[in-house]
Amino acid sequence: MILACAYGLTHVVGGRVEKAIHSYNPTLAVMTATLIAITWYTYFTFRVVVARPVTRVAPAVRFDAERGVIEFSVENLSSCWTTLHMSFAMWFDSEPQDLPEVLQNKDSVLLGPGERFVHEDPRAALLGAAARVDEVLVRGRVYWKDQFGVEGEEGPGLWRIDVRGSRRCEKVYGEGKVRALLGDVKAVE
Repeated sequence: MILACAYGLTHVVGGRVEKAIHSYNPTLAVMTATLIAITWYTYFTFRVVVARPVTRVAPAVRFDAERGVIEFSVENLSSCWTTLHMSFAMWFDSEPQDLPEVLQNKDSVLLGPGERFVHEDPRAALLGAAARVDEVLVRGRVYWKDQFGVEGEEGPGLWRIDVRGSRRCEKVYGEGKVRALLGDVKAVE
């Protein structure tokens, strides 16, 4: 039909064109333009109405040597409500440490658009100059479910805190570096 409108054909009989119009037909042009406009309007209206924002959360670990705090945080970078389940593990020189239930995938946290969950662990105060701990490793994964029922996960991520040297927290990238730091330590699930 669209080809017939575009070429100005009036009707087809038995697969052969009976009569072709070789002059401009304004009625046919308006009908064709209207058909195209309705198709585009319907398509883009559907895209706008059904469009769902992309959900993204950003887990992070920070170390504040002055206050003696390791900070676990997850920020909701999306424009929708998100329920989080966090699974973190922490080691002081390869010795596993206990963490609160909310960081061990036993509790959920509801975050609104742009909100941030923060948990401060005061055990970093024990990591002063007299401590025998050289490094702290934190591994974490965040499972999320948004208000539309879509589920996903971020991670796993690995952070290393150099207690004796730079006293900084840095994210570790690359599978080789992660294996070198963690060795055979069980992964966070």
